[in-house]
Amino acid sequence: MRFFVRMTERSTSDPQELSAMLQHRLNSIAYQQSLLDSELLAYAFRIYEGRVAIELFEVDSLETLDRLIKADPQFPYSMNDVTPLVSTQAMVKEASDYLGESILTEAELAELTFPRKSIEPGSMYWLAYKEVKPFSPLLSQEMQNDVHRRTVVSQRSHHAALEFADDNPVGKSVGILVACGELHEVQAHVRNCEVYPDTEVEFTELMPLKRAWESTVGRLQELQREVPTTSPFDISKVQKSTARR
Repeated sequence: MRFFVRMTERSTSDPQELSAMLQHRLNSIAYQQSLLDSELLAYAFRIYEGRVAIELFEVDSLETLDRLIKADPQFPYSMNDVTPLVSTQAMVKEASDYLGESILTEAELAELTFPRKSIEPGSMYWLAYKEVKPFSPLLSQEMQNDVHRRTVVSQRSHHAALEFADDNPVGKSVGILVACGELHEVQAHVRNCEVYPDTEVEFTELMPLKRAWESTVGRLQELQREVPTTSPFDISKVQKSTARR
């Protein structure tokens, strides 16, 4: 079971509140890195100077998801949106069944499974939130079907190297794409998809957790507050190195 979670910090009103929130953010980033290391998260990033976390959980039950979210040190000070996801394969099969057409071959369907990839702190990542808005009631059924058909055909673009992950929220005509590369490369990739003319797309830059940690430490230093002397990413590297021996 896959779930997309967006955690947004509550607003702060003065430097004291901000400093305290930044400390909670550091603890949260360390916790999320531990979930990445244990493979309970497929990915985790920060956006908007670190105030917002986006995470993709892979869990066996809602109870497990609930516990993991509420164990985050920043949970008491944040708002959370939790979105269940279906795989690209499931979305394609659903649309094909609705249309009564076999658009992608079985071999193409099998290739739509995204392998788990490692996040490179030095690389650029982008969130492309792609949405097909509700149809006009005046739009003919054939024109609606054409949009569904081009949505399926567009899935062939997932083989591009810059695609890191792509998922579809349950009950929504939305694609959540995480891509790695320069913004103009990601924009060109999305625009080349067959369904692009019928979508609204919002691009947001993502910070890997290591960069978010460094940015938060820098902000605390600007506020002349105490900062950690160690990093969870150094510990994470040691653990991974030991595990390979």
